[in-house]
Amino acid sequence: WLFGVVGRVRATNVVENATVYYNNTHIKAQQWGALSTDNPTKLRLYATNCLIETVESGYGAYAIGDCLDYFSGCTFNVVDYGLILCDYASGTFTDGCVVNSKKIGVMMHDGSGGSILTIDKGSVLNTKSTVIQIKGRRGANIIADNAELNSESGIILQTMPNDDPNMSSWDYSGGDQSYSRDVTATFSNMELNGDFINGFTASGAVSVTLKNATLTGAITTATTEHPLFNNEEITSDTPEFYYLLGEINNTYCATDGPYGISASLDANSKWVVETTSYLTALSIEEGAIITAPKGYTVTMTIDDIATEIKSGTYEGKIVLTVTKS
Repeated sequence: WLFGVVGRVRATNVVENATVYYNNTHIKAQQWGALSTDNPTKLRLYATNCLIETVESGYGAYAIGDCLDYFSGCTFNVVDYGLILCDYASGTFTDGCVVNSKKIGVMMHDGSGGSILTIDKGSVLNTKSTVIQIKGRRGANIIADNAELNSESGIILQTMPNDDPNMSSWDYSGGDQSYSRDVTATFSNMELNGDFINGFTASGAVSVTLKNATLTGAITTATTEHPLFNNEEITSDTPEFYYLLGEINNTYCATDGPYGISASLDANSKWVVETTSYLTALSIEEGAIITAPKGYTVTMTIDDIATEIKSGTYEGKIVLTVTKS
C-alpha cells in the first residue's frame, strides 16, 4: 500500500534481465498490479493489442530502473494508475492506446529521474485525477504528440513532494546516471484542457513547450498541502489512509523555491489562460496567441511591472492575471 495500492500478488512480474512480449492478451489483476517488473538488470516489456485491467486496486503496469514498458494499441481499465515509472525507467503509449484510470494516468516516483514518457499516435489517457504526476526529487522528459489527455480534476501535469511513507525527505538524485531534477514536457499537434503545476519548486524546474497545440488552463507554480490531518504525512503506521497517497491540494502562487515553471509557445500555438498563473519564464513566438476565455481578460506583470503580452522572451516573476471583463 506504500504508494497507494493494496494487494498480495501481481498477475505477472518480469525480473532481472529479460524481454517479454504480450500480444492480443487479456491481463487482469484483482489488486496490486497487472504487468510488473522488479529487480532489473535490463528489462524490456512490449504489449500489443492487449486488454490490461485491475479490479479492486492497483496499477496496469510498473517499470523500474533500466526498464522500458512499451504499449501499442492497448486498452487499460485500472483503479489507481495506468503506469508507474520508478527511478529512470521509461514508458510509451502509442498506436491508439486508451488508458481509463479511476485515479492517475502515469505516476513517477523515487530514484534518479531520467525517465522518458511518450504518448503519441492517437493515444488517449482518461483520468479522474491527475494525468501525469511526478513525485519527489526527480526529473523526467515527457513527449506527447497527437494525443488526448483528459482529466476530470483538471490537472494535466503535477510535480509534488513524495508523499509515499518514509520517502518525503529522501534526497537521492543522480547516482551514476546524474540525471537532472528538471521536468521537460513537450505537447505537439493537440488540444489540452487542464493545468500544469510545479508544486515542488524546492526540487527542480518545469518547462512546458507547446508546438501547434492549444491549451486552455493554467501553467503555474503552487504551494501544496496534503488533504490529511492538516497537512500531516501518511506514515507506515497509518495504512488505512493509503487511498490518499498522491492526492494534493494546490494553491496557485509565486513560491519561495529556487525553481519555477516556464512556458514556450511556437507560432502555431495558443494558450487560453483560464486561471491566474505564476511563471518564471515565458517565450512567445511571432504568431502565437495568449488570451483569456470569453468574458475575461488577461494581463501580464513581470516583477510587478505591467508588460504587454506580445512575442518575445521574458524572465522574472511573471504573473498572468485573469479578470472578468
